[in-house]
Amino acid sequence: SAALAAAQADVENVHVAPELSAYLVDIAAASRGHAHVTLGLSTRGVLALLRAARIDAGMRGAQFVTPDDVKAVAPLVIPHRLVLAPEAVLEGVAARTITQQLLDRTPVPR
Repeated sequence: SAALAAAQADVENVHVAPELSAYLVDIAAASRGHAHVTLGLSTRGVLALLRAARIDAGMRGAQFVTPDDVKAVAPLVIPHRLVLAPEAVLEGVAARTITQQLLDRTPVPR
């Protein structure tokens, strides 16, 4: 539909600052270094997170993506992209919990 095409075009116009891109890369790096993660967020995962954050920003009418947009969509994008270490599974550590830890531990750009 025309409305969907217009919404998609609007999302493409949502700006992503270099600092925000670096923030996403930092989250991915933190996921790869997390003790309970065997396989962290991939490059494709980072791109999916960026796209979801842009959509979130666009839906609220913003012209640029904020760290809050990333935090809003991260629980929907990251958990199923992580491969947890066997001990994490045995201990009952959830991917959603790890995602929240990644967000809590990664410095937010100002």
